[in-house]
Amino acid sequence: MKLRQTILGRVRKTVSLACIGTGIILFLPLFLAYPLAALETNSSTNSSPTPTRATDAFPSPTQDVDPEGGPKKPTSSLERTVLLQVFLDNSGFAPGIIGSQTSDFTVKAIKRYEEAHGLEPDGDPQSIPFSGTGNAFTHYTISSADMARIGAAPKEPKAQARLKWLPYASLLELLGEKFHTTPGFLRKLNPQLHDHSLRPGDQIKVPNVKPFDIAEVEAKRTDKEPGEAKENLSGPWVDVDVRQKELEVREENRILASFPITPGSTTLPAPQGHWHVNSITFMPIFRYDKEMLYHGRRGSQGIVTPPGPNSMVGVVWIGLNKKGIGIHGTDEPETIGRTTSHGCIRLSNWDAARVAGLIQPGAKVIIH
Repeated sequence: MKLRQTILGRVRKTVSLACIGTGIILFLPLFLAYPLAALETNSSTNSSPTPTRATDAFPSPTQDVDPEGGPKKPTSSLERTVLLQVFLDNSGFAPGIIGSQTSDFTVKAIKRYEEAHGLEPDGDPQSIPFSGTGNAFTHYTISSADMARIGAAPKEPKAQARLKWLPYASLLELLGEKFHTTPGFLRKLNPQLHDHSLRPGDQIKVPNVKPFDIAEVEAKRTDKEPGEAKENLSGPWVDVDVRQKELEVREENRILASFPITPGSTTLPAPQGHWHVNSITFMPIFRYDKEMLYHGRRGSQGIVTPPGPNSMVGVVWIGLNKKGIGIHGTDEPETIGRTTSHGCIRLSNWDAARVAGLIQPGAKVIIH
């Protein structure tokens, strides 16, 4: 209640987000203009973020970082599988969750990498020069800053509303998101691992991807009043294929990057058509509303919940010029592409942050 009073008590216009996401519905109009908005937020919106060049956002895999030596040819099927995924991920063609299996998303990432490099898009990993480009794994040292990001992260909206922040629930959850994988895979790589016993200075084996740094996302929060951007047909734009469950960032017709998504459902599908990005909000506050979710109208029992990596819409909200629809993160990255959403385009937090770094408000969005 105190959080809601703080939001509604601002003298300036309160901005509302809107999204239909994992078990929730959000809306993205201005609060004073659209009283049916399902998501109320402070102005943690960057209406004109500086886009990141694809080559900066997705550097080559790190070289010579494994204590056991520099890049070497993988000696096991696990190493080969993970090295392929790491290479694709670091190249900007996300294979989904990094793990021991080659998923459909890995094949889709291969095809898009091949298209980007003028190769026949047949999904054959032999066409990709990933062997010898780096190590599949590296070692990461736990920091005190990591430990400070662990806390209570309940799933029930009423319990969330009592908090000011939704942190990581465990160190393994933080490390899984940082290295684009799951706590279960980290345990497989580190059989001796016990989450509760980890301390600053401890080292663990992790996939050798460019780590997701939530501090970089937090630093992009701003109190600037959000605006509704006009469409800008120049620069990178977004192509969403709901059947393939893939989001591509393109410049003209050239593919720059691709990411797995969850694109709505059969009952609440992502709206097909030509849209554009209205604004980009980092660390959104949102309002959970069952009435809006199940009946499409604002209820009287909505619950305002705080931001954080365990927000049901994740760490980034990219609002479209379609009321209630956006591209956003999630608190359950392992479900991407394997469950349904409620009308929006959902990605892992690390991929949502990368998409936000490649585009800017006004970018064209095609959903088909």
